[in-house]
Amino acid sequence: MNAPNLTRRAAIFAAGVAGATLAVPAIAATASAPDPLAALICEHDEATAYYNANAPEDDDLADAFADATFMPSFSRLIQDPPRPTTMAGVIAGLLFLLHEKMSAADAAPVLGVCLDFLRGSEA
Repeated sequence: MNAPNLTRRAAIFAAGVAGATLAVPAIAATASAPDPLAALICEHDEATAYYNANAPEDDDLADAFADATFMPSFSRLIQDPPRPTTMAGVIAGLLFLLHEKMSAADAAPVLGVCLDFLRGSEA
């Protein structure tokens, strides 16, 4: 059996192709990862819709139901929202603020992470 004639150039090319093959799925997985701010807003919207469809009539039970459904995501949005990673996340954040008609104090964290993304700065 003859050993294959592997030149240095062919070895470098083969290593490059193998490296590119391994890198493409990682890039694709990153590109398709949901924007963290948009995902949290989506989670909040779904929990709010569930609450609105199923909230009990009793005020105390409704408060407990709110705490179990949409309040965790709402609290995170107004206290420590994730930084958006896409323009879609920024738009979702700004639309969330418009829809919720929040006070300036409550809107500041979401507005801040959206502005950080637009400025290109690190949060």
